[in-house]
Amino acid sequence: MSRKSRSQWNDWAKSSRKINTDWLNAGKSDKPKMNKHGNIKTEVDGITFDSKGESERYSQLKKYERLGLIKDLRLQVKYVLTPKYKKDNGTTVRQSSYIADFVYFNVALGKEVVEDYKGMRTRSYIDKAKQMMTKYGIEIYETNKSHVNENRL
Repeated sequence: MSRKSRSQWNDWAKSSRKINTDWLNAGKSDKPKMNKHGNIKTEVDGITFDSKGESERYSQLKKYERLGLIKDLRLQVKYVLTPKYKKDNGTTVRQSSYIADFVYFNVALGKEVVEDYKGMRTRSYIDKAKQMMTKYGIEIYETNKSHVNENRL
């Protein structure tokens, strides 16, 4: 087998021969990116939600607010479960917090409701829900697709 000179390689590289690069774009599409739980981010009223179900629940709660069934609807309310602290060896342990999807005042019940839209209950969520009950005495009201479909408050 003969060895090619530099000019022969350059000629070959500049030739009209096309290299198939379709594999570079494999798996890419115009579809919205899904997260690890299969949810697609959705935008309503200029607010981006983690899932379509959560955005539908927001729209439903906005309707209930207009009807006077609830008031003071707030989104992404943060509750600190354990504060940041330093260990004896000087390393810092970051705070642990729970961020509620929705917090509002339910007029019929006469109390504030902390609500989380759940497609899937994760171990982390279950632990944080227990900590919310222990630290703040708050039971998280979990909603899902059936609440939206049945128009439940």
